[in-house]
Amino acid sequence: MGSNGWKMRRFICPIIGIFFLLHAWRPETASANSLAIFRTSYGEMAFELFDDDKPKTVRNFIALTESGRYRNSIMHRLEPGSVVQGGGYVVQNTSSTNLATNLFLVANFGFITNEFSTGTIYSNVFGTIAMAKLPNSPDSASSQWFINLGDNSASFDTQNGGFTVFGRIVYGEQVLHTLNTKSNNYGIVNLSGFYGPPFATVPVMFDGAVFPRYTELAYPRIEILKIITTPNLDGSRNLAWNSPTGLVCRIEYRDDVSWDLLHLTNGNGLVQSVIDTNTV
Repeated sequence: MGSNGWKMRRFICPIIGIFFLLHAWRPETASANSLAIFRTSYGEMAFELFDDDKPKTVRNFIALTESGRYRNSIMHRLEPGSVVQGGGYVVQNTSSTNLATNLFLVANFGFITNEFSTGTIYSNVFGTIAMAKLPNSPDSASSQWFINLGDNSASFDTQNGGFTVFGRIVYGEQVLHTLNTKSNNYGIVNLSGFYGPPFATVPVMFDGAVFPRYTELAYPRIEILKIITTPNLDGSRNLAWNSPTGLVCRIEYRDDVSWDLLHLTNGNGLVQSVIDTNTV
């Protein structure tokens, strides 16, 4: 039972196999956590974002995504068993076969306040996403994010004011396992001699030690999805979501026994909705 006495149900909205986990019924209008979809060079992942617990961090991440500032961004750091990092650098043309000799900084919105201890405290464990910061500067997060590829809680939760975890993986964990299989000259190249120290472990889509082309860099391609639930006077509720063009949106519910289909439709780039009448 939920805190308001209503039976708890869960909904998910998969987008071509990506699942949006939506918790619970509330008698008032409710907003589910946002979902960040990463369509990476290694496969697809989805992260539930902690909108309520880490509001400034999530708003900043969503603003960077929806403003297009992460467009053509790369993953520039991969340390298997530790982190994969991105959000700092972009290229002009991801399909260029020229050598990747020009990277540009992501245009960010400035520093944000560290929210590690705001709301629920989430540790930097495997499958969580957090904001990167400048050394010895707790309130210096701007655009760079990292995904924990292992349990980094012992160090990342305590140093530099704690690194703010603002989401966790809900689909695509196999992508992280794939990243953990990479090593120097096997999916990772050292470009620090050309670009400087931050580029000592750049993930690439080949094995070898040659300089990568733009098409061989690792791209995350991030998109934000959101489901809004609104109760109706007749006891039903309306579920609405922003649908990606040309992709399948599948809404399922769980009644504590199994997942069942509620609605299946093709995305059209607009807000779509469905009425759920089975809410008790």
